[in-house]
Amino acid sequence: MRHWINLTENYTPSPFDEFFHASSTPLEIGTTLEYRGGSGMDMQIEEILERYRPADCRNRKCVYVVTDIRALDTVVAHYEHLYVVDPQSELERYDAVWLNRIWSGLAMQDNGTEFTPDEEAKWANGYWSGQPCPREHGEQVAWEFLCDSAIVVEEIEGEGTDDDW
Repeated sequence: MRHWINLTENYTPSPFDEFFHASSTPLEIGTTLEYRGGSGMDMQIEEILERYRPADCRNRKCVYVVTDIRALDTVVAHYEHLYVVDPQSELERYDAVWLNRIWSGLAMQDNGTEFTPDEEAKWANGYWSGQPCPREHGEQVAWEFLCDSAIVVEEIEGEGTDDDW
């Protein structure tokens, strides 16, 4: 009995009370979001992550949502629309800064610098660990959540630049 009392007394509500989704196309309120595919370097990153994905982790062919408005800096500059969404399945949390490391490695490779298999494995396994990525350039944790689907609740007004959000 005391165990349950302690759990209740020590319970702290999750700081993640709003979830966001960025899109390059307008979405209607009430739209159910599901996996949308990808292309280019995004697909290269997804292929790397899939090679190292533990069997007990969700496949990234799902909906990505973020929670901390500060983490949106890494997302909103690339999209025109930002929405509040209601996830419709269990969530898995990962630090998207690991994805930036993989992206940087691929970009360096395109410029003739070697992106080693050891680096690829380190960064992909770091992502799947669910732990924050070590900070190299003062980045903040950019938590992203994976879910099977989410419903669009509201659009956040803006013009798709960092200054607008």
